[in-house]
Amino acid sequence: MEISCCVGYGVASLLLLFPCLCVLRVFTGKSLGSKEYPPVKGTMFHLLRCLDRLYDYQAQVAASNKTVRYLAFSHSEVYTTDPPNIEYILKTNFANYDK
Repeated sequence: MEISCCVGYGVASLLLLFPCLCVLRVFTGKSLGSKEYPPVKGTMFHLLRCLDRLYDYQAQVAASNKTVRYLAFSHSEVYTTDPPNIEYILKTNFANYDK
């Protein structure tokens, strides 16, 4: 009986630890307050939450900031509507950039 109780607590601990590690992974090491990088508007989970009105939400964000970042587990994605940035991307090795 005691062994099954310990196993149950171990499984419950792991189930609680996994989301905490995921959140920690997203928000550490991404230079959140650095002026060298565009401001962070949210995470990929935030975009999924706004999925039913995604285009309207992104248009609203683009109106307030010309270049923003969204954090993911292993990387951050940069969205830009700034004409000089778009011109630079189109003129310099376009194949290196995600579309």
